[in-house]
Amino acid sequence: MPSSMIDTPQALDAAIEASAQSRREKLLRTARGEGIRLADVLSGLVALLACAEVIIEPKRAGFAVCIACLAIASVYIGRKARRQQAIRELQKMDTR
Repeated sequence: MPSSMIDTPQALDAAIEASAQSRREKLLRTARGEGIRLADVLSGLVALLACAEVIIEPKRAGFAVCIACLAIASVYIGRKARRQQAIRELQKMDTR
């Protein structure tokens, strides 16, 4: 039984083109650094909790501040790596 979704080569080409366009738009958003991801929200929460620890118990806040700094640095490095990967993928798409 033939597929009713894509029965002609033109429909297949149109579906491939739409998929490529969608992928390109997603990569462009990632390359621009748009959007807030879950890791960003969670690192912000960790930073707020570290600030609360500094206010509540300043003598023992060093560990919490260290964890907050590591979390923020990890998110920053991950975001930067994602952007670079998206830029490389866009360059590959443009050369094809």
